[in-house]
Amino acid sequence: AGVQKPSVASLRYVTACAQCQVLEKILPCLNEKENDIYHRGRNCVHNMPPKSCTMSEYRRATGLEALFGYLYLTGQDERILELFELATHE
Repeated sequence: AGVQKPSVASLRYVTACAQCQVLEKILPCLNEKENDIYHRGRNCVHNMPPKSCTMSEYRRATGLEALFGYLYLTGQDERILELFELATHE
């Protein structure tokens, strides 16, 4: 079996553009440490973004991924759920 294409539903969360929209919802709610982690991830060296997004979107999405990676690795599961709730709440 080959690699499956992502479903339409999953694309709402995994594209850089979608992650930027999520970021807009949660950025005001980040504490100082979380904001620092986001900015460090955003500012790391990026070679070339995918064709589907701009460099700015790609950098911001990378920052968001760094934040959630940090929260996961430091065992902050409740905070992850809290931020996901903020991000998905219409």
